[in-house]
Amino acid sequence: MLNGFHGSGKDTAGQLIMEHHKNYKRYAFADIVKDIAAKRYGFSRELADMPSEKDKTREEHNGLSIRDMGRAIWMEIYATNKTMVTEIVAENMLKELEKNPAVNFVITDFRYDHDYHKLVEIFGREAITTIKIIRDCVKLPDKIKEPEEYALENFVFDNIISNNGTYDELYNHITVVVHL
Repeated sequence: MLNGFHGSGKDTAGQLIMEHHKNYKRYAFADIVKDIAAKRYGFSRELADMPSEKDKTREEHNGLSIRDMGRAIWMEIYATNKTMVTEIVAENMLKELEKNPAVNFVITDFRYDHDYHKLVEIFGREAITTIKIIRDCVKLPDKIKEPEEYALENFVFDNIISNNGTYDELYNHITVVVHL
């Protein structure tokens, strides 16, 4: 499970793991929310995965960005059942394991401790490694507008790695902590 601020390299780290080790599959809690937002607000789902697009304000949606729309949906879901998205992701992972028992998973958007606790409940503590990625050049998110970025401020991660170097250096850091 990868954590870090926007732009820290979570998706890049996940991609590196999958490129070099074919028995990994990526999951992201936010993908469920992005799917819902695209249907509800009528935008192309692909836009939600494009860094250049997800923070653009959209006049046709009262000046909200795709990230704002997703955050609003996330808060709706969270108010009803804070582990619902986690349970959907876990269900998809379990289905994948039925097809291929050798598969491993990388979750590229670990933001909340309830996600961790729910997955520990389902898969067991020994099955989960948590990694925080630090990148010095990343602009610190606004604590008021993006509280999810700080939700794991006091969480004790299994590993903390730096992403201040090259692509290969990030891969080397990942390789050491994930034991690939």
